[in-house]
Amino acid sequence: MLEVKTLGCFQLFLDGRPVTLGRQSGNNIEKLFVILVLQGSQGIARRELIRQLFYRQGAEFDTGANLRITVYRLRQALKKALVPQPEGEDYILMENGNYRWNPAIPVSVDVTEFMELAARAEEEEDREKSLKLGEEAFSLYGGEFLSEFSSEEWVNTRQIELGKIYRKLFLHQYQLLYTGGGYLPAFELAKSAAALYPFEEYQLYMMDCLMATRRFSEAFQLYERTTAMYFAEIGMEPSAAMQERFEKLKNTNQLSRSSLEEIKRRLEEPEEEAETEKENSQEETAARF
Repeated sequence: MLEVKTLGCFQLFLDGRPVTLGRQSGNNIEKLFVILVLQGSQGIARRELIRQLFYRQGAEFDTGANLRITVYRLRQALKKALVPQPEGEDYILMENGNYRWNPAIPVSVDVTEFMELAARAEEEEDREKSLKLGEEAFSLYGGEFLSEFSSEEWVNTRQIELGKIYRKLFLHQYQLLYTGGGYLPAFELAKSAAALYPFEEYQLYMMDCLMATRRFSEAFQLYERTTAMYFAEIGMEPSAAMQERFEKLKNTNQLSRSSLEEIKRRLEEPEEEAETEKENSQEETAARF
């Protein structure tokens, strides 16, 4: 069976053996293949397929001819990879202006499996069964959908959709763990989410777990690292939710005032250093004249 990995980066396996669809990764052959297997039995209209594959090309570009060439090259690549096909049939079917993957050729796609498992996990009423299904779903989510094709409009749209499904499943699973007193697995789940989506504040849930287990110093350190990263990378100040966690930490009686002063000092250092550099620069400029 063909196994298609799209979460993180594109990979293709045939009976467990890695195969390729061309010398270069990220080519139109790979894009065409992924589009077809994701569309499944419903297929995709020729016009829409051309738009998704060649939307950045100029008006003088013969997209129709290029589509035929790409389809031909995909067929050849699949044959070269020794992907089996029913006798007398083709990998790609064309009917009534639609292109679709031949349903007689079995294929599994990680993103499809992830979505199915996520839906089942949220519908499952048994806590342990739900957690197990969620764990299986998260194990498939190795990163954003087709990260090497992120500049493509259809890929970016799917990334946003999957990011929402991932967050919904995360909140469901996190709540089951946290309310059940599973603070450590809840922390690890949030940590994994923060690694995948560092700027979507999954660190908040990590901080909640640390505070629930009275690891206040670690929670402060996480707050420092997170706010510093947000400001350095995207120029973002701590959100209201992040400031709320900070206030909760300040109000705990578990840390000495010296610890609080040290954290406050560290947070103010970047501003002081920037002001010092500015003053030094002004002095040097004045000295030249």
